[in-house]
Amino acid sequence: ATRAYIQVVLDSSPAAVMLPGSVADALPDSARAGGLALVMTSIDPNATNAGNGSATGFAAAELSPGAVVRSTDGDEVQLATGVLDVSILSIESGEVQEIKNMSEPIFIRITADRILGADVPVGAGYARCVHLASDSSWSTDGVRNATLEEVVAVLGPEAASGVWCASTHLTPFAQIIDFFESLVLDCTNVNVLSADNLRALLDESQWRQEPPAIVLWCTLGVLALLLLLAWREEIG
Repeated sequence: ATRAYIQVVLDSSPAAVMLPGSVADALPDSARAGGLALVMTSIDPNATNAGNGSATGFAAAELSPGAVVRSTDGDEVQLATGVLDVSILSIESGEVQEIKNMSEPIFIRITADRILGADVPVGAGYARCVHLASDSSWSTDGVRNATLEEVVAVLGPEAASGVWCASTHLTPFAQIIDFFESLVLDCTNVNVLSADNLRALLDESQWRQEPPAIVLWCTLGVLALLLLLAWREEIG
């Protein structure tokens, strides 16, 4: 049977972690005997208790929402949230304990608010949970977006708000959005249909030269050619 989860909330921050009882079993007896401490650092310049980023080797500004970072695929992506660093320390030795390959997910809440100011609920599917890999890139290995059902099953419906990730390990976590998804989000937002926003979109010429836009133009050209051929065949 699944053991109860332990919920830990960071003071003056929406950050939270839910640890399964099986986490203790993943630690050596020597570490448990000396006592353990869960350390959460919210690396977000806008947070009341934002750290200086030393736990990850980055300045806080480099890990703030909107910062451009690199994924493990080599692509440039954008941080959609602040970064939450989660680790377990041995009180006796001060050493970070390695937590990985957990059979029960560890749930991490990165933010309780919306992402990048977008007028859509958080966790709507366009942002992905990631963790900071050893090569300073952001990876989806062993971490994913938690489902609403999972969070409600542990916390209940009253507390199941915000951006939650489900992970098999403990590291720094965040959510990312790639530039193509950001473009699609802007184009599907109903506010873009206003006269001012349509004018601003047309005046902004840089997006027309981005790779996703080039793919769009090629696709539209092929569709137009197919429609023309079909029309000529019909009237012929």
